[in-house]
Amino acid sequence: MFKINISVDYSHIWIDHPLIFLFYINDRIIHLDNSGAEKCKIEKTLKLPEGSHSFKIKVQNKDTKNTQVDKKHNIIADSFLNINSISFDGFDIQHLVKNREDVSTFYIDDNTTQTLQKTLKYGKNGTLELNFSLPLYNWLLEKLF
Repeated sequence: MFKINISVDYSHIWIDHPLIFLFYINDRIIHLDNSGAEKCKIEKTLKLPEGSHSFKIKVQNKDTKNTQVDKKHNIIADSFLNINSISFDGFDIQHLVKNREDVSTFYIDDNTTQTLQKTLKYGKNGTLELNFSLPLYNWLLEKLF
């Protein structure tokens, strides 16, 4: 078993009502945020076996009241999750989440196959999935070089 420390610092911007964020390791919920707080940070230390794993952040509860548009349908205010930093065992992996399509993808919950990549701002109901493996140092070396 490997001990891994996961830290996520994020901002929650909302208009009408707060969004809900669920954090998962594999398919196990490790944190639920329905607080509506603008600035949040979670830190979790977990024991996981060697091999492939998935870290997910699910965004829920966004509806049409969470987006304001002008007369030309341009968005003037929106509700979203913004990841300010994300680290595994103290290693900043934000650049991997933003730039590596083989590491993370945001799947939009609208019954299509739409995905978002190359962003750290999530303004739709959906799930950010980050795939990694343990031992972490081997995975990091593989992804960085």
